[in-house]
Amino acid sequence: MKCIFSLSDLPVKVSPFYVECLTLWSRFNTTLPDQVEDIVNEIVWNKNILVNNKSCYYSDLVEVGMHRIGDTVKADGSFCTWSDLQLKGLQFKNFLFWHGLIDAIPISWKKELKSNTLSHTPAPFRPS
Repeated sequence: MKCIFSLSDLPVKVSPFYVECLTLWSRFNTTLPDQVEDIVNEIVWNKNILVNNKSCYYSDLVEVGMHRIGDTVKADGSFCTWSDLQLKGLQFKNFLFWHGLIDAIPISWKKELKSNTLSHTPAPFRPS
């Protein structure tokens, strides 16, 4: 699983062993990107992207290849549309997940993506 999180934001309780493991792991992943090149490479399932103040992970979106912010945007910095995602096989049940995820992306990241044309075309969605 590709994700970066804050233990306090997880929606489940975990055993003390996993608390220790996950706490140590999260200490190594503490950066907040501010450059477009770093933002597009940031993992979507991330402690900086919270839905209802909780870390999120939507397996249906992961299955269509959505792992990094760059997987959610087009070359012009705009986010993929719902129509784009339907072409990849997402069903209507994922509509609110998608919009919740996009809404949860930090505003500063959205501004940076929109103000900079991406130096590369983000990789197309690929099933995992």
